[in-house]
Amino acid sequence: MKISSFVAVCNSVLCDDCYLQKFRHLYDKEKESQGVPSAEIQFAYAWCLVRSRQTSDLRLGTQLLEGNPVTKDFLIKMKLLLDRHVANFGYYLNNSTLLLRVILTALV
Repeated sequence: MKISSFVAVCNSVLCDDCYLQKFRHLYDKEKESQGVPSAEIQFAYAWCLVRSRQTSDLRLGTQLLEGNPVTKDFLIKMKLLLDRHVANFGYYLNNSTLLLRVILTALV
């Protein structure tokens, strides 16, 4: 998986169908050939799914994110970035980022 593709997916608010189809294809291909897709592909596919407009995609994406080691690593990195911002500037960006910090602390 190219890092640039994954970064583009992460930066978009809603997932474009082309990214969803791309990562669905990669997920299915790895699942078929290896029996279990890699944690990275599973995370990227799940990240697209949870940002879809389809309820069934949201459910499947949530299931794939739970217990995925990349998910935990991703959450830890987000928490560290928020902590670094507060250490550098002495405040949270807004109430939403403060709430996000509380949620991340509870999850990690």
